[in-house]
Amino acid sequence: MNSCYNNDPLRRSGEFHPKSLTEACRALRHSKRTGWLSAVAWHHNLVGAPTQDDYLDAGFLQLLIDAGASLAFHGHQHLSECFDERYRLGKNPRKITIVSAGTLCAEPNNLRSGVPRSYNIVELDTDSWCGCVHQRQMVNAYMSLPVWGPGHFINTNSSFFEFKLCEPTATRPKLLDEQLILAQADGLLGDQKWPEALDILEKIKNVPLARPLITKALEEISDTQLIIDKLYPPVNNAEAVIIGDAILRAGTLEKAKAFVELEFVLNNQDASVCDISRRITERRLK
Repeated sequence: MNSCYNNDPLRRSGEFHPKSLTEACRALRHSKRTGWLSAVAWHHNLVGAPTQDDYLDAGFLQLLIDAGASLAFHGHQHLSECFDERYRLGKNPRKITIVSAGTLCAEPNNLRSGVPRSYNIVELDTDSWCGCVHQRQMVNAYMSLPVWGPGHFINTNSSFFEFKLCEPTATRPKLLDEQLILAQADGLLGDQKWPEALDILEKIKNVPLARPLITKALEEISDTQLIIDKLYPPVNNAEAVIIGDAILRAGTLEKAKAFVELEFVLNNQDASVCDISRRITERRLK
């Protein structure tokens, strides 16, 4: 998220555009993110000294917590920190863990007084829902060739900060990913984007509901070898006819023989399947 809305040399405080914040919350609540551990990043810090004004009003955090965000990352203050902000607008027990970054590459005159260059490594365990921020800081004085060692968090008096992750607001349904891919592929087919639809359907090609969409995309692409590669062996009469036609036009002798000897084709009583099998036998195998 961009925290520099309305920000200039005369108005130093951070701010989000209201529409941006609304869209971020809507994105967090989107069905495709159900069950995901969600994180948000922006630039400005959330608190400052009485004489400072270049930070964000932390009230927006309540909206992100309510929308399902569990983690947040920011910079700007050139100091590594880690703390929790809890939901304050009701009985919802949710919280968000805020991790701020130090300065990795600044020259000495741009560093915070008494704080060396540093960076964080964030470790997440979504089985136990725990996290840990490890701080690494520059431990030598040669700015062109820094050496990195353990940093120091004031809150813990150590180089790391452990925290409890706030779990997602809902468990991800087992078949949600398949349903989302099917919906996306259906939209791509409606827009006549056949190759794009085929690419995403490849992820769920063994799902029964995906086969008709794959068949539709292949028919429109009209690549005979691709039809054979993607659909063979057929699982229904429509596929048998499409594959048979592709073999009739461009298939190898071995593939033609294998097709007519398929149990699904040999024992099939459908007139269209029988006809394509007969034509392959007459034109390719005699």
